[in-house]
Amino acid sequence: MHPTQAEVLKFVAWARPCLGITDPIRILLVNRSLPGTFGYFEPHSQKIVVSMLNRHPTDVIRTVAHELVHRAQHQQQPLSSEDGTTGSDVENQAKALAGILMRMRSMNNLRMISVQGESSS
Repeated sequence: MHPTQAEVLKFVAWARPCLGITDPIRILLVNRSLPGTFGYFEPHSQKIVVSMLNRHPTDVIRTVAHELVHRAQHQQQPLSSEDGTTGSDVENQAKALAGILMRMRSMNNLRMISVQGESSS
């Protein structure tokens, strides 16, 4: 398994309850470019597809976070094709919540590092 894939799986396991996602999540990480985007959520198949090609793992996880928010949005109310339009309320919420998730995850990791460092001294 690619190291980025392992990190994505850890992130999804952590983020899933934060977003209240109850249904199974299908994520496909691909090593190729995607036309006009780094990732997308397919409402009809419930699948998230994210490109890993030439990207830092944190950037990949940020895209996964964004698409997970769309997955959670769709769980609450089915998304239409217009909902992903740049500047739409749905898209803006996904951007904002993905950023919050990344910050929360970073803070949790820093706390774990700090606690581990304190216990070893």
